[in-house]
Amino acid sequence: MQALGRGNSDVGQKRSQNEDRYVIDDELGLYVVSDGMGGHAAGEVAAETAINAVVEHVKGAREELAGQNGGVVEAARLVDIGRTAVEHACAEVYRLATSSSEYSGMGCTLTLLLVTGNRATLAHVGDTRLYLHRGGQTYQMTTDHTFSAELVRSGYLKHEDAKKHMYSNVLTRCIGSQPAVQIDTLGFEVFSGDRFLLCSDGLSEYVPNLDWLSASLGANDPGKIPDHLIAFANEAGGHDNITAVVVEVDDPTPELPEPRRDSLYDNDALAGIFLFHSLPLVQLEQVRSAFEVRLCGTGETLVSQGEPNATLWIVADGAVEVSKDDQVITVLGPGGHVGTGTLLCRRAAGATLRARTPSRVLALEGQALLQLAHSHPWLGLALLEKLATWLSGNLAPGDAPAHTLQSAAPDRWF
Repeated sequence: MQALGRGNSDVGQKRSQNEDRYVIDDELGLYVVSDGMGGHAAGEVAAETAINAVVEHVKGAREELAGQNGGVVEAARLVDIGRTAVEHACAEVYRLATSSSEYSGMGCTLTLLLVTGNRATLAHVGDTRLYLHRGGQTYQMTTDHTFSAELVRSGYLKHEDAKKHMYSNVLTRCIGSQPAVQIDTLGFEVFSGDRFLLCSDGLSEYVPNLDWLSASLGANDPGKIPDHLIAFANEAGGHDNITAVVVEVDDPTPELPEPRRDSLYDNDALAGIFLFHSLPLVQLEQVRSAFEVRLCGTGETLVSQGEPNATLWIVADGAVEVSKDDQVITVLGPGGHVGTGTLLCRRAAGATLRARTPSRVLALEGQALLQLAHSHPWLGLALLEKLATWLSGNLAPGDAPAHTLQSAAPDRWF
């Protein structure tokens, strides 16, 4: 895959100087937007310092990103490079902010996209944003670290009231106010035709909804999109600096057969299960990263009856038969799953799982679920609440909703 970025930045209608900064480096596959804050010129200094620190760190990993000996950087390592680049930026801004009274209290927000091959990672702090446009739909890939957004996530404020809240622009995380900061990261697969938008809040504040943004990001000429979006934000008020960077991912060898999109198979399988149903794309990717992928040959046993089991098994592709006392009970196809009831309590498997055909199976260990909940508290709370509802339904099947019993059916004999 090859990524190509275009971008622009504008001071807006109300500000005297532009404290936004951005970088587009197609050779590195690095795209960053930063929004500075602080008195006088300190905001632009913070954003510039952060951007330079990120570029410096990623350039240090240039050979690794290019793939030594023709190899491909591992997904976890790519995420690590993005995270440590932002950590480096935070330390540099903090060092500068504490070295002079002129820069005291300065900081910035920052959103990073790093693309190499068919993998990408994002690293994010603050209220700059990353959107993904894929298959005619647009998804917000980042979460705003603002006081009002936290109130929305905790249920104390309605989404439509967040922009009008008195603390709508108060950041709960930023680069440089402390020597370290909690960074949101996500690694994911990219496909030919994907388009990304990185932007400052001077643009995102005016975006009415994702459908509107989807129409803009689906334009035929991606090179014109940043200027179009900036003009829109200026016409809508332009009360802040406005930055937009659009990145398009393209396959430079279209004559080759399109590679199998395993992540799409996996996400389809996950989305059909009650635990993960209706999760947005970002959370679905977070969940998928907690699963181990098992590629099984025909006849391969995943777990035997009576063996200790604390795993949720999901068939992404292929067919897995479930047998009890050497009698085949059922065959699980794509989306079929078993083992929900053992996630929080290891116990002997009630049946044997064996691949009937070559299969791609996703395995979620109970400990991995707890680690996911620890890393992403709001997602973890939602999953554990659904799991508790399912477990209570099994304890009192006569009173349980029909849809709960239906989704739980395969686990009744496991």
